[in-house]
Amino acid sequence: MLNFERIVARRFFKSRKNKSFVGFITAFAIGGVAIGSAAMIITLAIVNGFSDEIQKKLIAFGSHISVTAFSGKSFAWPDSGLVALDTLHFIRKKSPVYSREAIARSRKSIEGVLVNGIIPGNETIQIRNYITEGRYLQTDDSVRHPMVIGKKMAQLLSLKPGEKLTLFGISGTPSPGNMPNVIQGKVVGIYDTGMQGFDDLFIYVPLASAQELFLKPGEITEISLETDNLNLADGYSDSLQNLLVWPYYSRSIFQTQANLFNWIALQEQMIPIIIVILILIAIVNIVGTILMMIVDKTAEIGILRSMGTDRKQITRVFVMQGLFITLTGLVIGNAVGLGFCILQSEFHLIPLPAEAYFMSSVPILWTVSDLIIVNFLTIILALFASWIPSVVAARLNIADSVRFR
Repeated sequence: MLNFERIVARRFFKSRKNKSFVGFITAFAIGGVAIGSAAMIITLAIVNGFSDEIQKKLIAFGSHISVTAFSGKSFAWPDSGLVALDTLHFIRKKSPVYSREAIARSRKSIEGVLVNGIIPGNETIQIRNYITEGRYLQTDDSVRHPMVIGKKMAQLLSLKPGEKLTLFGISGTPSPGNMPNVIQGKVVGIYDTGMQGFDDLFIYVPLASAQELFLKPGEITEISLETDNLNLADGYSDSLQNLLVWPYYSRSIFQTQANLFNWIALQEQMIPIIIVILILIAIVNIVGTILMMIVDKTAEIGILRSMGTDRKQITRVFVMQGLFITLTGLVIGNAVGLGFCILQSEFHLIPLPAEAYFMSSVPILWTVSDLIIVNFLTIILALFASWIPSVVAARLNIADSVRFR
């Protein structure tokens, strides 16, 4: 019997009579569903893109979990107090780091920097993925004291790959009796992540160079850990903290970069509100359209009832009308939403001020699961919205419906 309801619903939907005001309302309802679904797809893609892009860039500068000593003091590595790191199954990689403030001087300028000494090939940072000029640090580098700096810092210091850079290691308050140690190296590469406050601050050198600069041979300031699941970093950090002895403590990236992750969470909290508003708008449009169709088709409803069509069939006819409107709107909305996402990903149509958003254009990350959720929710709620006026149509009096003009 459903075939009968589907045929009648399709005839009503495509009726030449729909070229009138009812046709305009139907097109308006389809447009509402299309705009709503496209907006939901684009919103989810943008928020997911922001979250993913910032998370990737934060990981590029840090690690899932960092182990440091209280008061930021350096410590020997390896150390018997850190044997717990070898007993935990979730730790995939551990990398020693020496990080301290220093002064960088080129031929034209001088800037305060944060020097990070790492072991190339064993690091947890992902800066190598953002190299735009020159190259990354090598395991056995032929250059003495090779350095990788950010694009913003390169601009501030007027440096290019191959040029020399002098670092002054600061330990305590500079005085005639406490002169900073000095090393001179060569810039081998420039990275660009678009993260203001990072690209103009961080310098990467081999661990041995950092230890030489700060006169701390065999010591480090941090152990960077990569785990098997970033999303569980908080729990892993707590588990590790229970095993560490004084003076060591652990913190996850969600703790060390809490401000940025809170900013991301604030954006994500707005998604349900936006989705609910858009779906409600689409539902109101569908309910209004079905009611207008019922008024327009009242005589036809009376004829169908007089020919033996029962109330359940009439209800299903108009529910299918709502389904046709919803599916047509979803096809258009999906095409518009995915089309925008693809164009933005390829051509970066919408720029952003990097100093405020840590990226130069709106990031996009859409998933099949997001599409399924958007379409499924819209269809379910639209069917419910169509059912309400359809019950009204099924209860119309046969005689009055046939005489209705």
